[in-house]
Amino acid sequence: MNTTNRGRPDFLMLFLTVLLAAIGLVMVFSSSAMTSSIKYHNMWYFELRQVTWAFAGLFLLFFFMNIRYRKLKKWFRPLFLLTVVLLVLVLIVGTKVNGHKSWFGIGSLGMQPTELAKLSLVLYLAALIEKKGARFQNFKEGLAPVLLIVGFIAGLIMLQPDIGSNIIIVSASVIMMIVGGANRKHLLLVALCAMPVGLVIVMAKSYRIQRLTSFMDPWSDTQNSSYQLVQSLYAFGHGGLAGSGFGQGVQKLFYLPEAHTDFIFSTIGEEFGFIGSALFLLIYLAFLWRGLIIALRSPDLFGTLCGIGIVTTIGIQALINLGGVTGSIPITGVPLPFISYGGSSLLLCMVSIGVLLSISRERAAGGRKRGRLLPGNRAAQLMDMSHHGFDLPVQFGHLLERHAAGGEKRLRNADRFVPKRQAFVRDPDDHDALVLAGPLPLHQPGRFHPLQHRRQGSRVEIEDFAQLFDRAFFLFPQNQ
Repeated sequence: MNTTNRGRPDFLMLFLTVLLAAIGLVMVFSSSAMTSSIKYHNMWYFELRQVTWAFAGLFLLFFFMNIRYRKLKKWFRPLFLLTVVLLVLVLIVGTKVNGHKSWFGIGSLGMQPTELAKLSLVLYLAALIEKKGARFQNFKEGLAPVLLIVGFIAGLIMLQPDIGSNIIIVSASVIMMIVGGANRKHLLLVALCAMPVGLVIVMAKSYRIQRLTSFMDPWSDTQNSSYQLVQSLYAFGHGGLAGSGFGQGVQKLFYLPEAHTDFIFSTIGEEFGFIGSALFLLIYLAFLWRGLIIALRSPDLFGTLCGIGIVTTIGIQALINLGGVTGSIPITGVPLPFISYGGSSLLLCMVSIGVLLSISRERAAGGRKRGRLLPGNRAAQLMDMSHHGFDLPVQFGHLLERHAAGGEKRLRNADRFVPKRQAFVRDPDDHDALVLAGPLPLHQPGRFHPLQHRRQGSRVEIEDFAQLFDRAFFLFPQNQ
């Protein structure tokens, strides 16, 4: 069992989360004040509910942040079963909203079990993939059971129907499988087989075809199928470079439907313009990037997969929402995480970040007291460690030994492949070995990168898009 020390949570991640939630509260008020005044005779109607959910979410964030995330392994089965029960019940007794039977109506409040499914499936897959270990590369024993679980949840959600949430869940699950070590040829074959099924689902309903055609030519039917998209584009156009000013947007005044939910980014674009929208997107990108760093620095595979699953779920949902409101992709009707009005979405996002912050608190034995390489010939320092009885990380061992055999000059040439700020810690399972304590540098396209890992006896180069996720293998080498 790995020995870990409990450290402080990642302050930057916590700050960015609270900042996004605060931006969401401000924009929910701006985009809903007039609607709630006319409809409910209270301009604070939506805002007060969102504030309530935000404080409840903040409480749960701190609660889960202070629980060791490994304890979630004991909860993932009951949580998954609860999710399945809720997804079945919502089809029977759920409330139909905008053509989707995906809500439980509780008085004036509502709860969407699909949001719980996103987190519970991430935890379930992380625990299952870690348990399977090297067997996960075998299709029958490893990948097939995981695909069946994802397909089962996706099928229940499709009965609502909710294509947007299905795209999010399936995409995040596939990324978790890639990071977990699934054979990519198997995944490619499964994807090719699933494409006709997806095409049939899209073509089964006429309104889905209308969304596709309106996305391709929004100006062909501005008063019907393309109405939302056209009004959204008008909002961005009215915002211009600097925006019309906070609260001064026009499209939210009953021109743009769902201005406080799915199309809240259109209100941001109108009131703060291109500059404000760009700053907002930079904050969101920093939030996602920080989450990936936390995930890749986790001391075990379960933590890495949980972190990757949480970050990619939020990131893909944000991408789908932003793409829809800007006309880049067809509209699917998913909210913008942390920003759009919606209690269950905000609550589960805060819980997910609480789990991510719990992962950030875990450090390998001696975590914060880790050694860094001194300035100078870093490759030579690693070789010196090796000569004093330390087993080098597998990522550097074969490289440095090969270069050392060629003399001091070749060893200096190898130095450029050892990160200047790379830190190493003692392996908690083998105190005579060193393991990497941080992510590796990104590969520069077009340049040979010698840091390789072994998979089924063959050397695989890091390259292109998959390199980002392959870094997880470097932190957690698998014995095969």
